Amino acid sequence: MSFASFDMNSNIKNSYLHIINLEFKEANKFLDIERRCNSQNGFIPLYDNYIDFFKIIINEDIIYFKSHEKFKANRIQLINKNDKSSPYFLYSKSEITLQWALARLKFGEYGKASFELLKAYRMLEENKNKFPEFKLNNKGLGLMHALLGAIPDEFNWLLNVIDLKGDLNLGIEELNSILSK
Repeated sequence: MSFASFDMNSNIKNSYLHIINLEFKEANKFLDIERRCNSQNGFIPLYDNYIDFFKIIINEDIIYFKSHEKFKANRIQLINKNDKSSPYFLYSKSEITLQWALARLKFGEYGKASFELLKAYRMLEENKNKFPEFKLNNKGLGLMHALLGAIPDEFNWLLNVIDLKGDLNLGIEELNSILSK
């Protein structure tokens, strides 16, 4: 069986640069080109999700959030068609899951957000075990470790129940490792 791949080509690179500059129309132009040329590229659903995530977080638009929530499962399914032996496979699925968890927190959906945080954390831990040199694992793990490490001590019992570990210093160290490539 042949799987699609995660192809970091010029369309994907250009799209990412526009996404991080919050230039979503320009980012979508490159994603649309990539969809026509290489529709199975695993970065397409990931970057589509980045755009939705930033729009949700920046605009705080509950209607946009609700209307785009349905795309999460579809994007995960598209990634599932990609090469499972790639370090980007679990990473991409965890990024999408983490982004939706953070968006849910923004709108008070704490139950679903907790479930998704746990799921994203587990995927990143698994990916880190499979690919210890893959630095991007540290982005999501660092964010989660830092966020969980900032939880007041009286709620640490909850982290123990769901088997998550928070450590602000570890989170900062992991995030810094991304910057020191």
